[in-house]
Amino acid sequence: MSARLVSAAIQIQSLERFVDANTAAEFLGITRRTLLQKVRIGKIPGHALDPDARKKDWRFKLSELDHFRHSLASALVKLKCDPKTVQSILPHEDVRTTMQLYVQSDQESKLEAQGKFLELLLGDKADLLTEKVQ
Repeated sequence: MSARLVSAAIQIQSLERFVDANTAAEFLGITRRTLLQKVRIGKIPGHALDPDARKKDWRFKLSELDHFRHSLASALVKLKCDPKTVQSILPHEDVRTTMQLYVQSDQESKLEAQGKFLELLLGDKADLLTEKVQ
């Protein structure tokens, strides 16, 4: 990467908006105390204003929090959590927001769903699709 591109990337990062702990906690739908506990152990990304201070004041990049939130929603859905439960954790007013914006289907889940449909459609003949042709 050229020095020019690196310089541009650094400038963009420095322009990114930071928020305080209260705003970050509200964005994630958790308490401020929980947020700070998770930041201290490295589970949630945060930036100490003074890394050398005994008691740290934290700031948070909205893009990092949004990425964390997206990953959380996708993981909960993959674990087969009820969409309404995921909605309440994030929190969204409408479950469609949760499902449309934050949840991505992975290839394994797609194949499993297709297999279930074929079993439903073909019944006991579904195993013929997986047999080797000789």
